Amino acid sequence: MFRGVNFGTVRSGVKGEAADVRAGGGVGPQARAREPITIRVAQGRQLRIFGEAQRERPVADVNPQTHWEQIYGTRSPAERSWWQQQPEQSLRLLRRAGLSSRSRVIDVGGGDSVLVDALLDIGVECVTVLDISRTALEGARARLGERAARVAWLEGDATSKPLHPMAYDIWHDRVTFHFLTDPLQRQGYLAALARALVPGGHVMMATFAPDAPPRCSGLDVVRYGPEDLAAELGSSFELVDRMHHVHATPSGERQPLSYALFRARNLER
Repeated sequence: MFRGVNFGTVRSGVKGEAADVRAGGGVGPQARAREPITIRVAQGRQLRIFGEAQRERPVADVNPQTHWEQIYGTRSPAERSWWQQQPEQSLRLLRRAGLSSRSRVIDVGGGDSVLVDALLDIGVECVTVLDISRTALEGARARLGERAARVAWLEGDATSKPLHPMAYDIWHDRVTFHFLTDPLQRQGYLAALARALVPGGHVMMATFAPDAPPRCSGLDVVRYGPEDLAAELGSSFELVDRMHHVHATPSGERQPLSYALFRARNLER
């Protein structure tokens, strides 16, 4: 799964204060109505977002591919916090989106998730799994055995991997988007989504909810409610369903998740 990391220095628009762009510092879409913050990025360009001013902290320089290869290479499924035996919440919303055997579905950041197994079990004929970790994809292929040949496997970064235009009816993302703590990463992700989705297609996203922990798998996350996700996607997407679910990790911890289903309309490509 692609899990992005942030970079750069963040300074508040409030004199004498500094802020951290990471969700752990409280800066996220759920804090839109607060103080303006300037994010300094490459070559001195600035972006303005809204969030709560916090003490400045150093930003870790983490290579996401190396990070996730290490996670998948050293932890069993039962040791990965996002693991689930059955993707019940995803399937419920995908059915709400009109999932059928002819639906073209991409699981973004799918890794070795069992969603692909469930889709094949119910007869979906065109499934793609995109992930930054080769180890994760190899694990899923090994688990599926001969059935793996019925799936398109893409190794790459969800924010920059070239995808065919209008190739998918349904874009599924369970706990990938919330790792994109850099606004430029989110821009790349959303541009790829808009290009790859058909008009009238659906997007299902699940992220850490506002009451969830600020970190996951050793990385900071941005926490969202359904309305926050709608604001990120913009007016080209209509929120059609939502769900709050508390995921129990294999170790017994509780992770509140926001699930949201959107329908695309008037996509700009």
